[in-house]
Amino acid sequence: MQDTPVSATFCRPGGDSGAAGAGADAAGRDIRAIHALKTRLRLSDDDYRALLVRLTGCVSSKLCTPAQRRQLREHLQRLAERAGQAAP
Repeated sequence: MQDTPVSATFCRPGGDSGAAGAGADAAGRDIRAIHALKTRLRLSDDDYRALLVRLTGCVSSKLCTPAQRRQLREHLQRLAERAGQAAP
């Protein structure tokens, strides 16, 4: 049996992505923190995308729900702590 490739169609739009107000601010903060952690961990784009798809089923953090972004951020934070990297 072949693995079915994961695509953005398996993601629910974040709902607050691109919306005005506090939701958009929170999404932006989460996405900035996620990308700061990605940089601190020195993850290649391919490795980051593979991790993102494995954890959330999404191909972009912008497509993640707030809960999925939180899950990704917390996972990257745990990795950074194990690697001795400071929190963003």
